[in-house]
Amino acid sequence: MDIRDIDVKTRLDLLDLPQKAMEAVIWRDADLYASCFTVDAVWDPRPLVPHCIEGGREEIRKAFLQFYEQLKWAAQGLYFTRIAAFDGQRATLRSYLGEYAQAKDGSAPVGFGMYTDKCVIEDGEWRMAHHGLTPIYFGSADYANPIFQQLPRRGSMPF
Repeated sequence: MDIRDIDVKTRLDLLDLPQKAMEAVIWRDADLYASCFTVDAVWDPRPLVPHCIEGGREEIRKAFLQFYEQLKWAAQGLYFTRIAAFDGQRATLRSYLGEYAQAKDGSAPVGFGMYTDKCVIEDGEWRMAHHGLTPIYFGSADYANPIFQQLPRRGSMPF
């Protein structure tokens, strides 16, 4: 597959989807995160949690909020996303990212991994039908005792 054969708008819409999910994680926005998924989507963050989150967009929204209840803050950094497959109605994305957080218990997990997203068009928008994690590393980092820490504030940009 040559991604140059995909029209530019579709390509940008697909490549923006993981960015949108990442932005939702950074700003703790469960509604934005849920909007990335189809009504019947599956989120599979195993082996970091023992089971898939099934039941679609609403269950994913609830799970997002439950995960965030354990955290003081979380951030993701998206290294890059590739369109691995595309047939006009379905697409597979591979996104490589880092995840960083400070838990309320004082631990500071960090992870590096790949999400494989099976995407479809729903209500005129590309959404994830399956969001599956392949962890590369997940463990500790010493964010618990920062030399400097400033959490982002929504609306702090001058424009």
